[in-house]
Amino acid sequence: MTVEYIATFDLGTEGTKTSLVTVEGELVASEFTPYDVNYPKPCWAEQDPEIWWKAVVQNTREAIRKSGISPDDIVGFGGDGMMFTVLPLDEGGKPLRPAIIWLDSRAEEQVGEYFGGLERDLMELLDDGIIPATSGKDVIPKLLWLRDNEPDVFKRTHKFVDSKDYIVYKCTGKFNTDWTCANLTGMFSFKRKKWDNAMIGITGLTPEHFPEATSTINVVGELKSDAAKELGLPEGIPVISGSGDPAAIALGTGAIKEKKPHLYIGSSSWIALHLKEPVFDVDTGIGSICSGDPSKLLAIGQMENAGSCLKWLRDNVFREEKIAAEESGNIYALMDEIAENTDPGADKLIFMPWMSGERCPFMDPAVRGGFVNLCFNHGRGHMARAVMEGVAFNIKWIIESFENLGFSMESLNTSGGGARSDFWLQTISDITGKVLNRVRSPLEAGSRGAAMMVGAALGIYKDFDSLEAFTHIETKFYPKKENKKTYDMIFKQFKKTYENLTDIHCALNL
Repeated sequence: MTVEYIATFDLGTEGTKTSLVTVEGELVASEFTPYDVNYPKPCWAEQDPEIWWKAVVQNTREAIRKSGISPDDIVGFGGDGMMFTVLPLDEGGKPLRPAIIWLDSRAEEQVGEYFGGLERDLMELLDDGIIPATSGKDVIPKLLWLRDNEPDVFKRTHKFVDSKDYIVYKCTGKFNTDWTCANLTGMFSFKRKKWDNAMIGITGLTPEHFPEATSTINVVGELKSDAAKELGLPEGIPVISGSGDPAAIALGTGAIKEKKPHLYIGSSSWIALHLKEPVFDVDTGIGSICSGDPSKLLAIGQMENAGSCLKWLRDNVFREEKIAAEESGNIYALMDEIAENTDPGADKLIFMPWMSGERCPFMDPAVRGGFVNLCFNHGRGHMARAVMEGVAFNIKWIIESFENLGFSMESLNTSGGGARSDFWLQTISDITGKVLNRVRSPLEAGSRGAAMMVGAALGIYKDFDSLEAFTHIETKFYPKKENKKTYDMIFKQFKKTYENLTDIHCALNL
């Protein structure tokens, strides 16, 4: 009997992965290509979209080669990608400039104009299923920045698309987005499943400047011959709309049924759970967005920086070890080892992980990161441990915010690159007091979720709730009671660092 496969792509900030998954949910092969973020000016973060496509092509061909499967047995293609991207394309789908990605906060000056143009207050927008912009990282202020600073690009743009949508266009020649990505532009109602003319009007654009928005399980079109040749996939197979990365990961982490939470630890981090009805908390930044499962919503609290903080430490403090590890091993495993040789609490060194502003447990584009209580006795081990603990303290704060809204958070399925570290997961468990369930192949959660959406689009699966069996729990991490007193004390001071430094950060960064 012939086995059928699904090909998926998972487009991230620091690299793109392509995976081959059986229709029964077994991962067969996975390939990853890293790339860099360009920071041409302060607060800017850009990428050439062609590096995304080249990564998808390279990964797909290599995954097929290594797996030994026949491309003819691949029945569908789809994926997920980072969100909040502003990529202007001309009528032929050619990028008019590098993509402005989610990390970019250049448009803070345009936020005031955005608020001045609102005809409804924030609660009215939320009641209509529209997610308001809150900072210069959001899509509408970025569009206003383009209008003001690159008017030629703005006028020549045929469609503005998100990252994942560019890959779908390259595959099909069709401009499409899905409800999850459209929802986070601030110009789309998840209740009406439509673009909102008034919100688009703030930018001076029209709905025609944006792709058709469909469900995540919509078949956008067939794989074009030229794209099929590049990818090594069969011409004409269905290409699915897919979703933004949180929506795919929420499915692939196995926390699919209503109110079952998951924790993701990647460049950024979030806690999310599926719901039937929306929930919003303006004070903490917890909100509801469209889910990869079109029948549900996803309540999410996202912190901007997690693994990216550890990467910063790697590149700036552990340079020599990084160079040595390129030949001998994993630099992050070495950093784990060095951090683990430091006592819990890092000798009272506190790290603030808000390196580029924060969304949750508070919305503050001006806040920044740093070390507090740094002493001469602190070394790199203290710094490494403090960075991991600082991310964990912020996760604890988000968990508290969910619990204050009435949600149970006793046990969380966990995925992402950070979830590969036993030491970091144990630290997060100790600080939060929660059981963490690391899923098998934690880096493949997005790929599993994307495969679920492809399978649902092709009618292979009857519903998403039945797909929890796709995901297997590999290891459980239980909190150590002996560390609770230390961490509870530092957590109180961690929260105070934000409160006490707010005025300083506003003066420096606004």
